[in-house]
Amino acid sequence: MLHFAIGHSEEPETKEAIEDVLAQCEQTLQGRKPQAGLLFASIGYDFAFLTEQIRRRYPGIQIAGCSSFGEISSKKKVAGNSVALLLLDSDAVEIHTAFAKEISQNEKAAVAGAIKEALPENHKLPSLCLLFADGLTSNITDVINGVAEGVGNPALVIGGGGACDDWKFQKVFVFHADQVASNAASMMLLSEPLKCSIAVRHGHTPFPFKTRSVITHSEKNILYTIDNMPALDFYKLHLGEHANYEAYALLIYLDDPERFPDRYLVRAPFRIDRENGSITFPGDIPQGCQVTISQLATKAKTLEAAQVCIKQAREAFKGDKIDLALVYSCALRKEILGTDTPKEIEIIQKELPDVDLFGFYTYGEIGHHHLGEPSRYYNETIVVILIGE
Repeated sequence: MLHFAIGHSEEPETKEAIEDVLAQCEQTLQGRKPQAGLLFASIGYDFAFLTEQIRRRYPGIQIAGCSSFGEISSKKKVAGNSVALLLLDSDAVEIHTAFAKEISQNEKAAVAGAIKEALPENHKLPSLCLLFADGLTSNITDVINGVAEGVGNPALVIGGGGACDDWKFQKVFVFHADQVASNAASMMLLSEPLKCSIAVRHGHTPFPFKTRSVITHSEKNILYTIDNMPALDFYKLHLGEHANYEAYALLIYLDDPERFPDRYLVRAPFRIDRENGSITFPGDIPQGCQVTISQLATKAKTLEAAQVCIKQAREAFKGDKIDLALVYSCALRKEILGTDTPKEIEIIQKELPDVDLFGFYTYGEIGHHHLGEPSRYYNETIVVILIGE
């Protein structure tokens, strides 16, 4: 059986916040000693002090997590500046954590190597990886591929998100045990017999252009040309000279758009180079794929996506009982929803009234559009993972 406890505090001072969080967890644990913890905290807290205090209270505990842009729990729904901690232990499920540092030179190899080093001999096969990475310095798509290679389970579910820094896009942090680092990836691996399901939705609708275009030049997360035209000129052609181009997402078809018209990666522009016409996105831009531009996201469509996402995750769950829902939603969704941000958490709670929630708002989300397909890195989406046994 999986046991867990959640603490969530909006105390502005680090010492008071972690004391509050740990006290809340102690009330739920009732003497149990957790094996592992997930920690999400807003920029401004002393992350090293947070991890130190958790490890002092629970010697030997494994910790994974990252800096966040709004923390999610069933205790507070959404809090803008807070510390959220999920503690876990199980009699049957093995829980291991792995940490890869200085990953930007070769993300896949660094992450795969870290996982192989972290997993003991004769370990149970991991069925779920919770992944948190620095997407400002590294290609999270390659990080995901490294997880898949390191674990070696074709049925592995990989979900999580990119670390945040309150919309500054300067420096984010990833946590593992007593380490706090940038340019890193932190992973929590949970084994069979854990049962889980996952769903990903975005709420975007493409413009009804008569033709689709092709990415003709891109490097990692920088888009240079579409149909051999500078990316900025492509946006100008379809949106006009004076549009706010950062507000319009790019939709990238990884499959045949005629057969799968609703299956695409969402990429949100965050930097435009007006000299060379390139556009930078918080996620890789695969060359040769067909693309189109999304219409502006609305609050209604954003909330509808949350509704569809939780329904799909619930329908896909094959266990006897759902114990916990993990929620990773995009920081841009939070910006779109504004004061209505708690509504997407309320939608999930309404579908699962007796299930605790935990998560954060991210710089990009990690998940599977459908189980059996590869995990991918998304922008402006919501990912829900349901866990049970």
